[in-house]
Amino acid sequence: MHLLHNARRLLRRSDVRIQHCETQLAQLARAQQQLAQRAAALTQQQQALQQLLLTLRASPGCVSRGGLFDLLRRHAVLRRQSIELAVQQRTLDEQQTLLSQDTQEVIKTRQHWRLKHDRYDYLIRMELRKHRLQALAHDETETQERTTWGK
Repeated sequence: MHLLHNARRLLRRSDVRIQHCETQLAQLARAQQQLAQRAAALTQQQQALQQLLLTLRASPGCVSRGGLFDLLRRHAVLRRQSIELAVQQRTLDEQQTLLSQDTQEVIKTRQHWRLKHDRYDYLIRMELRKHRLQALAHDETETQERTTWGK
């Protein structure tokens, strides 16, 4: 009975650990979804900036020196914003990579605890079967003794 008690305790512990892993996976999935949304927004911003850069051209007519400098300043500002968005995109990619690694680790941990759960469950079933067989053998022995003593 001591083995059965310990196996049940370990089975409950593995259930708790598996549930903890499931919770972590759900949190990681939500975080991945948020990062994917941010990545899509950054991509959209980068495309809009590229379009703006392409459309921002000097008019083919007479352009003053001040107008040309203004156009160059605008181009510089847009290029700087594009570079900042690229840096944000790299940071976001790194975060997604780390999140993916964390997810893989949690999946491995969950698999480890599921294997333990299966082992403990099997051990409990075998112990209960052994106890049933012992009880059945004991009942058979008692029945035989009664029939033998009764004669």
